[in-house]
Amino acid sequence: MQGMNDEHEAALKRDLVLIRELLALPSVEKHETRFEGEVALVTAGKDLEEVCAVIERYLSAAVKPPDQSLPPELEDSALVESMGGVRAGQTLYLKQVGGGISLYVALWPWGGGQRVTIKIGVHVQAT
Repeated sequence: MQGMNDEHEAALKRDLVLIRELLALPSVEKHETRFEGEVALVTAGKDLEEVCAVIERYLSAAVKPPDQSLPPELEDSALVESMGGVRAGQTLYLKQVGGGISLYVALWPWGGGQRVTIKIGVHVQAT
């Protein structure tokens, strides 16, 4: 990926093992996305606790839980803009890899919470 050195690439490869682990869960399946550089998965809302446990092993607690507002420092960020925003009821996990590179996981519920899209991506801050 442009703007990344070998150390950043190695860190991201380790962190992206989480995609394989999520896909190993029975209710998680791959989904289409319109956002470049992002992987989208879908799960049943009833299985969200198990999904979150996997995500939190790799990225820690959510920086924006579904019942809270986006932290002020992220409100006008290029990262949030690049993923189409984060709204009420949605969740954002974020891990700074270094050098302006972040790994994010966003949970977007739909269908009255019956289904949840899991958006996983890498954002490189423009210099």
